[in-house]
Parts: sequence; structure tokens; C-alpha cells
Amino acid sequence: MGKDKDEHENKEKMDKEQAKLAARDSEAAKKSAQKAEDDVVKAEKKAIADAGKEEEKKKKELIATYDKRVADFVKSRYNRNSYWSAKDWNKREFWDRKNLEKLQKKLYKKQIQYMWKNSAYMHGRMEKEGITKTGMVKNLDDLMKLPFVSNADLAVSQREAPPYGQACCIKPGEIAEIGVTGETSAEPRYFFTGYRDLSASYRLLRPLLAAGVHKDDIAVLLGAEDFWALKPLCEVLRQDVGCLVICVASLDIKRRMEIITQMKATVLVGTPSQAQELADAALASGMDCHSTSVRLLITGGEAGIGSSREVGKSIEDAWNAKAYEFYGCQDVGLLAWSCDAARGLHLMEDDYLFEILDPSTREPVAYGLEGELVVTPLLNSTVPVTRYRTGDIVSAIVEPCPCRRTMKRIVIKGKLAAEPAAKRPEPPREVVVEPEPVIVAAGVTEVEPEIVEQGNKYVDDSNYDNPEPVEVKPVEENYQSGDEVNYDEPGQSKDMEEEL
Repeated sequence: MGKDKDEHENKEKMDKEQAKLAARDSEAAKKSAQKAEDDVVKAEKKAIADAGKEEEKKKKELIATYDKRVADFVKSRYNRNSYWSAKDWNKREFWDRKNLEKLQKKLYKKQIQYMWKNSAYMHGRMEKEGITKTGMVKNLDDLMKLPFVSNADLAVSQREAPPYGQACCIKPGEIAEIGVTGETSAEPRYFFTGYRDLSASYRLLRPLLAAGVHKDDIAVLLGAEDFWALKPLCEVLRQDVGCLVICVASLDIKRRMEIITQMKATVLVGTPSQAQELADAALASGMDCHSTSVRLLITGGEAGIGSSREVGKSIEDAWNAKAYEFYGCQDVGLLAWSCDAARGLHLMEDDYLFEILDPSTREPVAYGLEGELVVTPLLNSTVPVTRYRTGDIVSAIVEPCPCRRTMKRIVIKGKLAAEPAAKRPEPPREVVVEPEPVIVAAGVTEVEPEIVEQGNKYVDDSNYDNPEPVEVKPVEENYQSGDEVNYDEPGQSKDMEEEL
């Protein structure tokens, strides 16, 4: 009996020892699993940290490369030194959204005050919307209260008060440049730029520096130099960058290719279709565009590589060169440009407020959906407007850009369907009837035109319905000069980043 008791006690001891060993092994396994899990977490954190460091390093490298291009330009710029007042304009492209929105708010308040005080046209338009003082629209959230303005509205303004229009709020002597619509337009439209607005030339420089254009480049202009999308760009190439610019618009294909080859042109400037048509025609004539020294294609006026990869790839393959795109409207200026990534167009959010609205409801669309691009300039002092309807259908790109710029991007999808602009009715014309032989076919009775008397004039009524006398109003001065407003551009006195 004692023996059985001893065996039972020994068995209990062994069981306890085995339980302890099992518990110890289990605890060791848990610790090992926890350590493995912790190691995975640490590895993931390290990978994230390393990726962040690599991203920051890459961003610094990209910014440093761009800053060097800007510094080289500032050091060697050819002319117009006094116009480059916004010395931090290149840094603003990489600002975080918080600083960018602070800048927008500051410029927005100044622009509203400027328009209210100096533009009788916009003052009246705002009053029609129920805005009786600038304090009612002092915040960015109040943007939707402001009136819409379109190309047609500005055309009516000039028609009613030629030639400057009611919307132009500077004196004629303060106008530096005047653009005009082409022969295909129903009536001439004038586009004015004041001397002060020329300080925004950095807008035009952005697509050039993003592409890497420098003073030693030789640029060939494929289109007419007075085309609105190309003229200011060529002025910046000549007067600021210091490039040699050659216009070949009036020459035939053979002569154009000879100039591009013999002058060793490195940059072509024009619309995408002009670049493609020249390449196709040259190829058909047995000339090889691939063997030229052209390395850059700067395009505008049509959807290019930023909005259509197919179009951009086609001209890049045709010329064996890198394509870039710029986008704007003649009434409000350059609005966006493409970067090296060529994935959409970066909006110039430091100079404009942008909305993408449903054309029917005029309400904002969800981010990424298509809508009409509506623009409010923040620096334009010559013809300041609010919520300018571009008529272009665009969509925003959600993903961040590989170039690390923080300014939002869009893709242009097409034009908003619109009725063609109606031509101005011609005034009744005086008809001088000269006797001449008339041959009348057999069986046809000759019909004399009906002559209707209007005062001491006679109008041929066979060509006009319900002719009415035309009242001619005297031409008046239509600009509003007003008092000068403190309207400093950002970065004029000190770095805006420090100020904010």
C-alpha cells in the first residue's frame, strides 16, 4: 500500500513538471510569436520611414533642379528685370495646401476691394447679385455669391462702350498691350493688358522652365506670331529668357525644315496640330524629323500631352522630342501647364481660384467628375472679373503628381456646346441704282426691287426684313480710374512663406 502511494505521488510530481514545461514552452512560443510580430511591425515602420526619407530626398532633388533653372534664368535674364516682382513664385508650386489657401484668401480680399472701388462694371454686376458691400463676400466660402462673367458678356461690354468696354478699369495710357480677335470672329474683340499685369509674366515662364528651356535654345514658332496663345509666350522667350525665336508660319514645308535643320533649332512652339502636320508633310516629302536637333515641343491652343496622351505621344514620336503643354484663355491669361510627368495640367492656384461646375445647375461637381472650368483671377487689374466661364469641360485628377507639385491638376475633356455667336445686324444701306441691261427669260416677269423711303435715305427692302433706322450714339470715355489700392503681389517685399 505504501508502494502505491509513492507511485501516485511520483506521478503527480511528473505531471506537474510536465505542466510547467508545457507552460514554459507555451510562454516561449508566445514571446517568440510576439517578437516576430513586433519585428514585422518594426520592419514596416522602418520601410515607411525609409520611403518617407526617400520621398523627401526625391522631392528636394526635384525642387533643387527646378530652383537651379529659376536661378539660372534670374541670373541671365535678358530684359524686363523690374517685372519679376514675385520672387517666390517658383516656391509656391510646392507649398502645402494650408499656406496656399492663406495666400488665396489674402489675394481674394484685395481683389474684391480693388474691383469694388475701381471697376464700375463689376461693381454693378455685384450689386445686381444683392452684394451691397465687400464685407458680404470677404471669405473664400462666399465665392458662390459672386456673379458669373463670360466671353459674351465682355463682348457686349465692348460693343456698348467701344473700344475699351465697361469692364476695363485703367486709363488708356496704362495699357501696355492689346490683342484682337481674328478675321473669323463676328466682330473684333480687344484684349487689354496693363503694365502692372505684365509682372505676372512668371505664369508664362512656368511651362518653359518646367520643360528646361534656357537662353541658349533656338526656338522656332510654327504658327502666326500674333496668335493669342503664342504671342505672349514668344515675348517671354525673347525678352526674358533670351532665346532666338524664328517665325516660319509663312514659309512652305521645305523651307521650314531647312531652317529647323540649318539653324539647329532645339525648341518648337505651336499648336499640337501644327507640329503633327509639319512632321507628316516632311515625312511625305522624304525628310526625317528624327534627325533634327529639336528636343522640346511647347504646345498650346489645343489639347496636348497634358490632356491627351495619344496626341502628345504622336508628336513626341514624330519629332523624337519631349512635349509640354500650356493652357489658358485670352480674357484671363495662362491658367495651367504640364510638368515632366505629363499627367494632366497643374492649375495656377496661387493666382486664380478654380471651380468645376455642372454647366446646367452651376453647382460644384463631385471631385473627379466632369464639369465646366470657372475661374476667378486674383491679380488681374486691367479687366478684373469674377467666376469667368471658360466654356471648357474638365475633370480633376485625384492622385498626387509624381513631380511633387501641390497645385491641383485637371484634364481637358472638350468644349461646352454653345450656340454660335450672332453677328451684329448691319445698318440699312443706301442703294445706288444704276441702269444696266437686264436679260429676262421667256415667260418670266421682271420684278423691280421695292424701294422704301426712310427720311432722306432709300433702302433696298428686297434684302432686309423690317428695316429700321439706326441710332448712332456718341463715343464716350468708359474707363473708371478710381483711387489706387494697395495691391502688392505676393513675395514683392519678402518671402511669402515667412510672412505666412
